[in-house]
Amino acid sequence: MLAPADLFLFEGELSDSQVRDVRRGKPPRTVSEREVPAIAWAEPESAAIVIAPSRFLEPGSRITLVSKALGRLAGLDVATNPAAPRLTRVWPPVGQPGAGYALLCGPSGPRSAWSLLLEPVLAESTLERGARVDDGRVCSPVRSS
Repeated sequence: MLAPADLFLFEGELSDSQVRDVRRGKPPRTVSEREVPAIAWAEPESAAIVIAPSRFLEPGSRITLVSKALGRLAGLDVATNPAAPRLTRVWPPVGQPGAGYALLCGPSGPRSAWSLLLEPVLAESTLERGARVDDGRVCSPVRSS
């Protein structure tokens, strides 16, 4: 059985020996530097496992999904979609809780509010319409209920 805590994402392809090292918990520095920070959880109703990277994945890049128990699970190609805005969390700092509020900024933003559920706790949230700020970026607040 897969355990969410035993799943890892890596940039690029991993060789068979690199996958073995990850499974043993001793990847070389060249592999550990390519690990993509992610969170994983099991959906309560379906038991489906979800793994979500916690940073932007470069469109067109390749990601390898590895399980400590089963080894290489998949090689994934990151979709290229120029229509999707790339927003970066600027407040609160990454890794700190937002107490129901966060500010995302990027070169463009949504033209209207979007309702969404934030994983993994399924918090009902709203990504509000973006506003241009002095440095030219567009910033959009996210409010969770």
